[in-house]
Amino acid sequence: VTAEGNYALTPSQTHYTFALTKQTFNNLSDNETADFEATLNRHTISGRLVNASGNAMADTVVSLSGSQSAGTTTDVSGDYSFADLPAGGEYYITPAKTHYTFFPASASFADLGANKTANFTGSLVSYAISGRVTNNGQDLSGVTVLLSGSQSGSATTDANGNYSFNVLAEGSYTVTPAKTNYLFSAASMTFNDLSANQVADFGATLQSVLEFNAASYSVTEGTRTITVTVERTGDTSSATEVAYSATDGSAQQRSDVIPVIGRLRFEPGETSKSFIIFITDDAHVEGDESLTLELGNVVDGTLGNNSTATLTIVDNDSGQPVSNPIDGAEFFVRQHYRDFLNRDPDADGLAFWSSQITSCGTDAACIADRRMNVSAAFFLSIEFQQTGFLVHRLYRASFALPPEHLSEFLLDTRTIAQGVVVNAPGWEQLLEANKTTFIESFVARPQFTKAYPLDLTPAEFVNQLNSKAGGPLSPSEIAAAIEEFEGTATSKAIAARARVWRRIAESETFSRRELNSAFVLMQYFGYLQRNPDEAPDTNLDGYDFWLHKINDFNGDFRSAEMVKSFLVSAEYRARFGAP
Repeated sequence: VTAEGNYALTPSQTHYTFALTKQTFNNLSDNETADFEATLNRHTISGRLVNASGNAMADTVVSLSGSQSAGTTTDVSGDYSFADLPAGGEYYITPAKTHYTFFPASASFADLGANKTANFTGSLVSYAISGRVTNNGQDLSGVTVLLSGSQSGSATTDANGNYSFNVLAEGSYTVTPAKTNYLFSAASMTFNDLSANQVADFGATLQSVLEFNAASYSVTEGTRTITVTVERTGDTSSATEVAYSATDGSAQQRSDVIPVIGRLRFEPGETSKSFIIFITDDAHVEGDESLTLELGNVVDGTLGNNSTATLTIVDNDSGQPVSNPIDGAEFFVRQHYRDFLNRDPDADGLAFWSSQITSCGTDAACIADRRMNVSAAFFLSIEFQQTGFLVHRLYRASFALPPEHLSEFLLDTRTIAQGVVVNAPGWEQLLEANKTTFIESFVARPQFTKAYPLDLTPAEFVNQLNSKAGGPLSPSEIAAAIEEFEGTATSKAIAARARVWRRIAESETFSRRELNSAFVLMQYFGYLQRNPDEAPDTNLDGYDFWLHKINDFNGDFRSAEMVKSFLVSAEYRARFGAP
């Protein structure tokens, strides 16, 4: 430069800062040196991560790459920062979190020359939960598949049995199929912390669905019976069973109806079964009454919506009568058929037994005597001895205890007696078939197999059962009973167990021994429709009294005046009218 001049030196370089920004030389008179110290600039890249709702995304990894590599995680406010980055570099910011995608996917900064901000929005990724529903390997359409959990929804399977849901990651979801009359395996499937597409296939089985054919029924008291129908829909290809019963309401099963209990068996292809409820046309002015009918204890099926129904009995009495209807011969006989044989009388039977009483004319002593004899005849009849008395003996032989009135005695007696009318064509064959089926089912019940385990040897089984029954079998009869098992190591054969049981329960010795106790028990079961220790009784004193008395008279019910006493009791007569 020329002497005596004035000069200013100013350094400049992109991305650099100089300690002296300028040096000045005035009236230059000699050579001069002007050194400068430069520092590379450094900058910060920072930002914030939020989700689709605008909420901070904490603990999310943010990576720095390019001219320099580093990593960090967002704080509770979703903020991150990379500081002290050399200027002029090329940098890339990339957020990452499992199950999330980000917008933008990354941010880039070339030739960094200042602090920069890079914000990101994260969105949960979606996965599919899908599957196929089949029935016996065949596609099943029309199945409603419900989604619950972190999201809710529903789908319906298409013609190929397929369905699908798109759901957000990280959620917990349960998928449940449903279709009328179908049972599914599995019943539902659950996926927690969803991290990938999932498949949920279901197998469907068409169920046998049983229900009353109506939600309510009504019958006028004077009609005396009502037929109730149970229908079966869905799978009707195999056999199924269902029990029916009732719960008292304003109508009572001791008085307004004969206790409602029984089982219905649907054979393959059958879609409808009915049972009869016996209505007592009493003389009480009581207004309309109702009780609830119920289905339960289904075997190889399921219950439909009408598993209960209301039965309303419309009263037909408007004023107090002058007599109790049980004093009428036909009413008296009909009631005995219902109370002891669980059926309405056949025409010939009703006429025969009624005539036994009406033939007395107006002779009160004769009528009372005939009523007693007719009543006792029902207990002593072949039909009752082979049904109700057999059930009594079976319980006594098995457990040394009498059956409970409703759930054991009535249910089992009606099962054996189903369709049986003595002297009707084929009655003996039907009774034998009923006995065989029932007894085989009885010895397979948990109560029986608990008392007599299946791993007992034949000799152990026979001896234990014979001992429980009081030893009615002779040594030769015991040997013959053991032979029923044909040399097997255990007594698990159900048919053989049933035959042994019958040998004991039907033996003459055991039957003779149990006759009086059963006769007394049937006074309570038949006339009073209750257990001996049920209200108004609180213990077995009454039962013990009559058993002692009839034993004292060697089974002579007339001399013991047992039947007579129950027939004239206020409790019995009050079932039908004024005592």
